[in-house]
Amino acid sequence: MLLQAAADQWKVPVADVTVSNGIITHAASKRTTSYGKVAAAAAKVTPPDPKTITLKDPKSWKVAGKPMKRLDTADKTVGKIMTPLKQVKTVGVNDTIGPLLMDELQFVGEQLKVKREAEVFVIDPKANFKIAYQFWTSRGFAILDVNYSGSIGFGREYRDRLKGRWGIVDVQDCIAGALSMGTQELADPARLAIRGGSAGGFTTLAALTSSDVFGAGISLFGIADLEALAKDSHKFEARYMDSLVGPYPEERARYLERSPINHLDRLSAPILLLQGTEDTVVPPQQAEMLADAARRKGLPVALIMFEGEGHGFRRGETIKASIEAQIYFLSRIFGFEPADRVSSIPIDVAT
Repeated sequence: MLLQAAADQWKVPVADVTVSNGIITHAASKRTTSYGKVAAAAAKVTPPDPKTITLKDPKSWKVAGKPMKRLDTADKTVGKIMTPLKQVKTVGVNDTIGPLLMDELQFVGEQLKVKREAEVFVIDPKANFKIAYQFWTSRGFAILDVNYSGSIGFGREYRDRLKGRWGIVDVQDCIAGALSMGTQELADPARLAIRGGSAGGFTTLAALTSSDVFGAGISLFGIADLEALAKDSHKFEARYMDSLVGPYPEERARYLERSPINHLDRLSAPILLLQGTEDTVVPPQQAEMLADAARRKGLPVALIMFEGEGHGFRRGETIKASIEAQIYFLSRIFGFEPADRVSSIPIDVAT
């Protein structure tokens, strides 16, 4: 809707409007704008009817992430679902499928798909569209996806900023981004939450133990102990952190200082911990230690252990349960009623 809002403002076809690195551009007139400047107008744009969604060129259609070689084949396989070809649609950057309902979500392997009536929407990986984000924004959440220092796509110098500084610059960038959203009134500064999984969970935990900016945190199998990770990483990433933190054990002091597990007394906000019982990268006891620390500080905390899950959730029922848990947790912490009927989870609150 951001592109549509910009197109309406400039009175040009939305197809002529492009976006790159957060800058919306109309090449013919050389006009540019940013997300923030059109956000208010975008919120008022009426989404198109999902049944009349504009599709990308059929030559770029993909099913289950793979190019479709023939467009005249009667049926195509989408994961485990056999779907008539005419009912398969790809969603691109200019498209919307409207608010997503829990019952419409289908998890096939690690892929998230939406089935609406007889239609299955398949996401074109080349498009700048993330269905998981629309799930949240359609429920009133603003999402800031931070390309913090070290992210690819912004040049070598930016990529190298993370070297030796993991746990510092990534955390600083996330905090600065959140504060900026509050300052620009694109988010409620009193209801900022930070969420991440694995390495993103590390950044989440580091932010919660080094600042008081966030009103809640969600860690999905987040890394809390860098030293343990350095000792037990699988062969493929055995020396990965030498560049991110420093050579181990020579820089052991740095590993200890950057590990959230060693600063639990600084935990600053209610936290939801989602963890697999078979996780060999982040042992479940780390999540238990985090939960205990929150209880000691009198902070609301919820810890959910998913039986049989490892580092990264694989089962569809687990992924759905974890999303519902996040919605319920945030609704209780920030005081709102969820748009969906979600199951409650136990939240420990000091009395």
